[in-house]
Amino acid sequence: MGLLLALLAVSGVSTWSHANSLDWPQEFRACGGAAQSPIDLPDICDRNGGVTVDPQQAIEFSGYNVDLPAEKLDLVNTGHTLSLKLRNSDESADNGSPGIHYKGNFFQFSELHFHWAASGEEGSDHTMSGQRHAAEVHMVHYNTKYKRMTNAVWKQDGLLVLGTILKSDHEVNEAIQSILEKVDDVITPHRPTFLRSPLNLASLIPGRPDSFYSYTGSLTTPPCAEPVTWIIFVEKGKISSAQLGQLKRLSGGEDKLRDIMPLNNRNILASSDDHCK
Repeated sequence: MGLLLALLAVSGVSTWSHANSLDWPQEFRACGGAAQSPIDLPDICDRNGGVTVDPQQAIEFSGYNVDLPAEKLDLVNTGHTLSLKLRNSDESADNGSPGIHYKGNFFQFSELHFHWAASGEEGSDHTMSGQRHAAEVHMVHYNTKYKRMTNAVWKQDGLLVLGTILKSDHEVNEAIQSILEKVDDVITPHRPTFLRSPLNLASLIPGRPDSFYSYTGSLTTPPCAEPVTWIIFVEKGKISSAQLGQLKRLSGGEDKLRDIMPLNNRNILASSDDHCK
């Protein structure tokens, strides 16, 4: 069961869509909170743009260079997104699993999923300087000190999500191709399949993983749990028009993204601005 389905099963409510996002707070109180995501990320090189450079930030990848066996990766069309889940990762914390060391905690990888638009090339959840790009990949992790995802989801330091914004490109993104080539097998929601080949999570990370934004926010879909530590890479990935077309086949007539949320005096940090000099 994917992250979103697991959380909705716990809440007992599963009837929502991106098309009625303004109504989410009526059923999911947290969706009306003051620390919601996604947000607009200002130009990291604009000194007056509201980004504070904090070079003390660092993320350390663990196990990301290990090929994850295809038979342990469940690909499913949840009806809300295309999700790739590491089987059993939510049920038990294992520091031998892929994850991230960040600020003294270890966050174990659980699943990744996509956001896109039903038409056009403005489907990223977050915007940069007010601009949406073609799509966005979220890699969800939970703090292993809470033992399992359902324990961690409402904790102050429970979740960490890596976000990579994908821009439209004429070249195929080989890192996500093994996922998107299986779309035909998951046209029907809630019928999982697995990949044809192992997946190396490191291949999904941009070339400059040391350059990123961070802020405190929420899940961008119900139950909109706050707070989530967001790490958004400054460097964008790419997605070809054919690959974007594969995602759009799962749209069901609606955009798979949320409106930009108010910042509400939250701090946006940047790990580095070296490329601005």
